Amino acid sequence: MRPWIVDTGASDHMTGDAAILQNYKPSNGHSSVHIADGSKSKIAGTGSIKLTKDLYLDSVLHVPNLDCNLLSISKLARDLQCVTKFYPNLCVFQDLKSGKMIGSAELCSGLYLLSCGQFSNQGLSSKLRTVSEYVRVFQFCVKF
Repeated sequence: MRPWIVDTGASDHMTGDAAILQNYKPSNGHSSVHIADGSKSKIAGTGSIKLTKDLYLDSVLHVPNLDCNLLSISKLARDLQCVTKFYPNLCVFQDLKSGKMIGSAELCSGLYLLSCGQFSNQGLSSKLRTVSEYVRVFQFCVKF
């Protein structure tokens, strides 16, 4: 699976790959989205995807022309009641009620990416109690 790009400008979660979506529902073909390059692309359908134990995305738009996956920060905040904290080399998603870290994305070539490789590291992040503890461990790992 392609990584998910953390996008502060996207209004919805979007993917070009319908195969990764569950509960897929085709759209009527009349809806479209504006892409960053100024063009419009048709929405072929919607579905859901579970990225991690705590990151479940609902109403993900399938936009066939899109060659990446976009994670909308505003939709994530509304739907999951979480806050996103940006740091120099990563960003973390934190549940507003419990304070628990529910996900993270690493900076790569100027973009914060939530990748499939992160899912195998959930054991480490689940053992860390706070976001600041996770950031300290991550910064230590980046140095080596």
